Amino acid sequence: PTPRSSLGVPQGSALLLWVGRLDPVKGLEDLLAAFCEVIRHRPAHLLLVGEGTQKSRIADRIQELGIGDQVTLCGIRNDIECLLKACDIFVFPSYTEGMPNALLEAMAAGVLPLCNYHAGLKDVVDEVSTVAPELAELMKLDRSRFVHELPDRICGALEFLYPKGFAEHEHRLSVAKTLREIAVERFSWDGIAVRLLNPT
Repeated sequence: PTPRSSLGVPQGSALLLWVGRLDPVKGLEDLLAAFCEVIRHRPAHLLLVGEGTQKSRIADRIQELGIGDQVTLCGIRNDIECLLKACDIFVFPSYTEGMPNALLEAMAAGVLPLCNYHAGLKDVVDEVSTVAPELAELMKLDRSRFVHELPDRICGALEFLYPKGFAEHEHRLSVAKTLREIAVERFSWDGIAVRLLNPT
């Protein structure tokens, strides 16, 4: 079965993915609060993949919020590439981050990431803005207003990716191609080597 069907994500429901270390600096409790607002407006499922000190707290919080049917909390998985290809949006609410490998992996897989605009995350968004400013604006969030911004940003990003509904993937595939190209050209070792050897 596909990752969507094996996770029980119904047809027509958006799939959001987070991958990382489960600890307080990753902003997961804020993500859950924002997700509660998202599902008030449209069908969606959130997949959290990772291990860490906050796992039991996050599991308890999911139950407290009554969103156990819409949120799946996994441990470490070896099929991240498949999950990335299956999801619609990669959400990265970290409040402190150096070089965000997960963000770059999402882009390389053609997935639109949403992230707080700071530190290493800011550097990635700024690179995207030089090629695709419209995508950069969709990606960046103000971390001081994350919980308030994220629900509308997720809904807006889904409408941008699927202007004709989930049955039509043409624009989503075009965005995926752009994101992959940026990730490879600006952040892969080969891309960096080419830019160093051929400075403009």
